[in-house]
Amino acid sequence: MRRFGGSNVSGLMETLKIDEALPIEHNLVNRTIEQSQQRVEGFNFDSRKHLLEYDDVLNQQRTKIYEQRQRIFIKDDLTEDIDDMLVAEVTRRVNLNAEQNEGWWKFLAWLDEVQPTQQRADGSLFFPFSIARILDRFDSTTDAAGAKAKMLDVARSAADSARDQLLEMVDGQLEGVPLRTKERVDAKREAAANAFESAEVVARGLGQPLELRNTAKAMLDAAEVAGALRKDFFADQTARTLRKAIGDEIEAAVTSQMVTRFIQWLGARTALELKVPVAGWTGFDWDAFGDDVRRAVSEAYDARTERHLAEIARLLDERLLAADDLSHDALGRLLLDMAYGQTVAFNKKTHRKEARLNQRFPYVYYAAELVADDKRDDLLEAVLAHLREAQHVQHDFWGESELARLGTVRAADLDAETQAGLGRALGHEGFAEIASRPLNSLDPAGRETVRAELGRQLAHGLHRQLMLSVSTQLWVDYLTTIEGLRTSISLEAYAQRDPLTAYKSRAFDLFQQLLVDMRAGVVARLFTYRPRKLTDVRAEVDKQTGGDAPRRAIGRNDPCWCGSGKKYKNCHMARDR
Repeated sequence: MRRFGGSNVSGLMETLKIDEALPIEHNLVNRTIEQSQQRVEGFNFDSRKHLLEYDDVLNQQRTKIYEQRQRIFIKDDLTEDIDDMLVAEVTRRVNLNAEQNEGWWKFLAWLDEVQPTQQRADGSLFFPFSIARILDRFDSTTDAAGAKAKMLDVARSAADSARDQLLEMVDGQLEGVPLRTKERVDAKREAAANAFESAEVVARGLGQPLELRNTAKAMLDAAEVAGALRKDFFADQTARTLRKAIGDEIEAAVTSQMVTRFIQWLGARTALELKVPVAGWTGFDWDAFGDDVRRAVSEAYDARTERHLAEIARLLDERLLAADDLSHDALGRLLLDMAYGQTVAFNKKTHRKEARLNQRFPYVYYAAELVADDKRDDLLEAVLAHLREAQHVQHDFWGESELARLGTVRAADLDAETQAGLGRALGHEGFAEIASRPLNSLDPAGRETVRAELGRQLAHGLHRQLMLSVSTQLWVDYLTTIEGLRTSISLEAYAQRDPLTAYKSRAFDLFQQLLVDMRAGVVARLFTYRPRKLTDVRAEVDKQTGGDAPRRAIGRNDPCWCGSGKKYKNCHMARDR
């Protein structure tokens, strides 16, 4: 009644001066109570409806995520889904790199990280896209001397491309140093000026002249600048010139500090011994300093490159000229070995010498120059073809590994799912012929078919695990993010915006980004994902000799599969399962 309509009755009783102890029976009071009850019920209904509108947003997203997870569980083959994700993610990366207009090196660096060097079933290597593009230059090589000359040319070109990229990075860093130095100098000058004015006020109040040495010390302390002034600093100083002179000293000290730190940082960043001459700190010439830094970086890098080329020449003499092996695999291995060198360094903690593997130069910048003239669609098609071939290599390797593990097992002893897959691959008659024979006794054609099928089943199981792992992790993180958004979205009302509308818009954007992140996470681990157990394919003989125990049903008090640590019955991730 106090919140929804009691004021009318209270005012009426005060106006008529009715005794509070007197029972009141009047239609006005009854109607007021009824109206108040209707208002409070309507208010509570609106509150519940408002909360449900917030919940509906997340429920729709949860439904979509669970539908995707259910498809992952029940779909027989995820090959098309993986290929769609691969095409979408590579296309997104190509478009993003094309918009930046900085060449293709960032895209190639991502590509080489996603698909590193892989081993084929026969023991040879399948190289990343950048290495494969460089190896195309050796297709017409017929002698070891010519291959050595091309290898050295590739090494020098790759080092030069990396140096040019390094100089671009140095230019970008140099642009910000003068501005940051000026901001720091201005702040310290202002602090010193305040200290000077305070000293003037004190001296004027005491009717004494300004004490220069104490004032100068106070100004330097206020600016937090350490160091002693030169002996003849106060020889010609007056109260009028002290302020500017101390400001110049502060500027010189700050400039010296900023330049020294930048040179030290750049030396650590580039692993180069930089020798940058500095004329003086008063009236510092930033343009001349930038030219000196670029020259020092270029000279130090070129000197290091010459040492690396000498090491590479010795490596080529040992590996290429001695073996005279010009196969695609041998040349690719040489390219990988050329990019890394071994150095011996002293470890101060263990007091021992340690061999360290250091990268001489990356290939992505040089490979980016090789594909610079390729059209976007042609490059996209070439990359997708390369990654699809990498998947086939991966599947063949898995199939060969599983075939070697199950070599002494008969086809009839395999689990029902594996037998069904082999039946589809070989045909019912073909499977009946090999059912009683060990897998390692098959003829080459049958062995190839069995290997392909085992690789396909392994790939399907690993793809399922990968997609579930990535989606679970990101979904749990997303629920935390969306809960924080729901808590803070009420602040939109201060900007005269409807919080619910803003919540729906932000939640939609976050959900779209979640789907992109899930796809990117799957593709990023597609060629490097290694679970604890490579396969779910098991032979019946393993079960008879104490192999994997059958899974029991999940209990309500067991930990949930989402990894949150909650019990299955209490976790929102298990609500619809």
